[in-house]
Amino acid sequence: MEHELAVELLDEYRDGALPAAEAAGVAAHFEACPACRTRLEERERLSAALFAGAPAPSEVFVAKVMARVRAEEREEEPAGWGWLAPAFAFAAAVVLAILRPVARPVSAQSLVASAGPVAAQSVDLLGLAQEEPR
Repeated sequence: MEHELAVELLDEYRDGALPAAEAAGVAAHFEACPACRTRLEERERLSAALFAGAPAPSEVFVAKVMARVRAEEREEEPAGWGWLAPAFAFAAAVVLAILRPVARPVSAQSLVASAGPVAAQSVDLLGLAQEEPR
């Protein structure tokens, strides 16, 4: 087995998570490679230090946790109103699209007329007044 692959598989090997054939290949590499053997020993010491003195969960704690997990698995999600918000938003968009006023083009003359006499004089003086096609 290649050194790089053995290094990648070191933690899985240590945890016993490798298939038997792959574990045998990693073990053979560790027998022949002092650097990998040292790495494995360091990981084992680190693991032992991390978990030393860690109390095991009590049977009562485990039973309570598992009972809660089973209860949550049995619960069905209640039929709520969550689906209504997107439905109402879509319906409102459709209604607005249908009922919105259609924009009509506005002629320049009607704008000038609504602006007052000063605007009409300005348009006349500048020669901007034209007949618009209908």
